[in-house]
Amino acid sequence: MRQAPTPNDEQGRLQALKTLGVLEAPSDPELDGMVLLAAEVCAAPLAMITMLDSEAERVKSRIGMPFPELRRDMSFCAHAIVEESALEVVDARNDSRFCDHPLVVGEPRIRFYAGAPLVTAGDGFHVGVLCVLDTTPRKLTNVQWHCLSVLSRAVMCRIECQRLRPLH
Repeated sequence: MRQAPTPNDEQGRLQALKTLGVLEAPSDPELDGMVLLAAEVCAAPLAMITMLDSEAERVKSRIGMPFPELRRDMSFCAHAIVEESALEVVDARNDSRFCDHPLVVGEPRIRFYAGAPLVTAGDGFHVGVLCVLDTTPRKLTNVQWHCLSVLSRAVMCRIECQRLRPLH
């Protein structure tokens, strides 16, 4: 498995993530709903909202994924945050970055991944990813990509609004 490159302004990205306060925030039913909607729209059995700190991919909401976090060096999403817009892996078995990944060769046998970065307003840091995964190789349709992109912006809007006005 190939480790993802570090984003150009990693320190700024990590500071933006810290400022959001999302890692310490309690679970949010609205984010859970957005993950469920992403899974439904993309017909995917697995979906997550993840935030990437310096060491791990921290899962804030998930459908079907058994892990609450993964080491960053084992993260599909670590590859997605360095992309300009989104990342699609049609068949992880045929992708040199992931072909020997433990979640590809072992359970849950991930084959497909599509992730839209969660981008902060203003400074544009990619702090996390809204992603869908499947155990069969495939591609998202244009409509599914559009919906995943819209949902990723809605996720960030929710997270940034919570920072400004915490929920009780």
